[in-house]
Order: sequence, then structure tokens, then C-alpha cells
Amino acid sequence: MAEPLPGRGALIRSAVFYTPLFLLTLASLVAMLTGVVEGGIILVIIALVATFLFGYQSIQAIRDLRVKQLQVTQGPVTRIWSKMDLFVTRSYYINVNRAIFRIPLQSYWDLREEAKKMRADGTDEDYRIEVRVEHYPHTGNVIKVERLGVVPIEQPQASGERA
Repeated sequence: MAEPLPGRGALIRSAVFYTPLFLLTLASLVAMLTGVVEGGIILVIIALVATFLFGYQSIQAIRDLRVKQLQVTQGPVTRIWSKMDLFVTRSYYINVNRAIFRIPLQSYWDLREEAKKMRADGTDEDYRIEVRVEHYPHTGNVIKVERLGVVPIEQPQASGERA
């Protein structure tokens, strides 16, 4: 029997949290659209947006629960940042190959310190930190961030002739 993939607990929590909310908002939306519940246009729009958001989260978590293998994304980190989510918790993010990943705090601090060192010695203009991110394909839940080193920034090719 194959070992379960790491990080499945977070996926299960997401599915358990978002699926009932999705079903509840979907049922209320259908009830409003069929005239069982009088909601008005504003309430219908709110229910539609909530159904879409909860449904997206629910379906992506359920899809990732069926995944047999993690996806790996490798490349230079183009941005590192943090932000408050719902005014309650702080989340940490990186951008790698045009994909945004929410990463663990320890990985964030390691990458942030490396970026500060590069800024201090001036190498941040010519180089980027290269990472290898193991994650689920649909939700992007990160299992591991591995720093591989630094890579030169690809400079745009200058045309040889000017008109």
C-alpha cells in the first residue's frame, strides 16, 4: 500500500470547511432563483459570489485529495511578500515562474534573509534566489520549499541595429 502524501491534513480541513459552505450557499442560491425564498437582486448577487468562492475552494481541495503525486515547480523567486488574511492571520507568499505559493513562515524568513543579504551586497540587481517548491497541483498547498542557490537574471536581448 502506498504511503499517503504529506500535507493531506490541510487538504482535508479545507474540504471539510468549504464543502458544507458551498452546498449551503448553492442551495440558498437555487432557492432564491426558483422563487422559494424571496431575496432580491442584491442577495442573489451576494449568494452567487459566495457560491463561486466556496465552490472553487471546495472543488480544488477535493481534486487534490485524489492526486497520487506532488507537483514540483523550480525557478527563480521574483517576489517575496506577506499580507494579512481577513485581518486575523498573516500569510507568506512567493512568486515562482508566474505561480504564487503560500509558504510556511520558516521558509519565508530564510528566503527573506537571503534576499536582504543580496540587497546589501548589491547582487539583487543581477541575480535571483532559485527554489524548488513541492506542492499540490490544484490548491497550490506547499509541502516543501528548498533553496537551490542563485541564478542570473535573464536580461532582454538588445537589438543590434537602431533605425
